[in-house]
Amino acid sequence: MKVVLADGSIAVATPERTVITSPEGNVKYDETGDFFWALRGGGGSTFGVAVSFLFKLHPMPTGMVVFSTYVPLEIPKYLLDYYNEVMTGYEQILHTLPSNWGGYWILSNVPASFPENGQDTYFKGSFQLFMNKFGPWDGTEEDTFSLMTDWLKSKYERFIITTDKTVYYATFKLHTKNYV
Repeated sequence: MKVVLADGSIAVATPERTVITSPEGNVKYDETGDFFWALRGGGGSTFGVAVSFLFKLHPMPTGMVVFSTYVPLEIPKYLLDYYNEVMTGYEQILHTLPSNWGGYWILSNVPASFPENGQDTYFKGSFQLFMNKFGPWDGTEEDTFSLMTDWLKSKYERFIITTDKTVYYATFKLHTKNYV
């Protein structure tokens, strides 16, 4: 990282060492790399203005598998409120997923609707889950997909919207059948 310090000096910090050049051209070396680690997140302090960064790029995986789902939480027309059940169920599922899966979830309180028998059915709030595995499809995804889709189908058969964003659509559709 290159940082301009308060006195106008320029510091170039790496994990191994820091080189500080004063406005007069004097050079000072620190061979510990402590400044680099402080800049990365020591918390609470501002050491200077970062003017450049050097990033190490890592090769992309040969593939990526994605699972996403969308569950309405409260459907007044049917007197349904899924919030507690969805949050508890997904907490249990997330704790059993293989470590090579990652992702995030979004909890929304925005009213919306979905078409049902030619009319809009309104609901309040939604839970959206996005899971991904960086790497090629290798067959281990079968258990993960089953874990998530079987639970969804057993609880919310009429109301879930499950989509797939990978090239492995046929296998995913096999698990979700008519729910895609």
